[in-house]
Amino acid sequence: MFVKARGRIPEKNFMSGMGVILKCLFVWMFTTAGIFSLSAGELNATVKVQSDLVQGTSKQLFASLEEALRTFINGRRWSDLSADSYEKIDCMFTLLITEVVSNGMFRGELYVQSRRPVRDDARETPMLNIRDKHLEFGYTAYQPLLFDPHFVQDNLTATVAFYVYLILGLAGDADAPLGGTPFFREMEQIAASVQPFGWRGWEMD
Repeated sequence: MFVKARGRIPEKNFMSGMGVILKCLFVWMFTTAGIFSLSAGELNATVKVQSDLVQGTSKQLFASLEEALRTFINGRRWSDLSADSYEKIDCMFTLLITEVVSNGMFRGELYVQSRRPVRDDARETPMLNIRDKHLEFGYTAYQPLLFDPHFVQDNLTATVAFYVYLILGLAGDADAPLGGTPFFREMEQIAASVQPFGWRGWEMD
């Protein structure tokens, strides 16, 4: 399906990378038309930041980062749908901090999962399971996370927003033929906006 350029995509429910996905995404974008609304959108995300692998950095900083990510994902309106037209999508974002590069700069891995209720059934079905192994970003304690898809400022919010739109796009496609189209276009916009920065993981070749 569609992910950030960070490797190969072996199957729909486990993806690790963006390169192959972006190629497929762009081909798909230009061979389809129309914008469809999503009848089950926006997120109910569980967010965890794990920092056990690093030492010497205040745990309060990572607690602040976790809360900032939770607010960023759950508190932002990612579509123009009215609140009564969708049910929230359950998902999980887990950020594993693997290295402190310098003061305020970190490397880590991002795990993203989402699931949807099975229609007329109490069960839920997995929609997405991603491990993004190459995430480098900056963060200052108690700093809110801001994002403008037309004016990307940092790798963390760009990456998280990319996966948020992927979750919404997959849910939209599951709900209606090509229902995820507007969200996949948002992914395309983000991927194009980050190219001048040369951040690892966004390669398109």
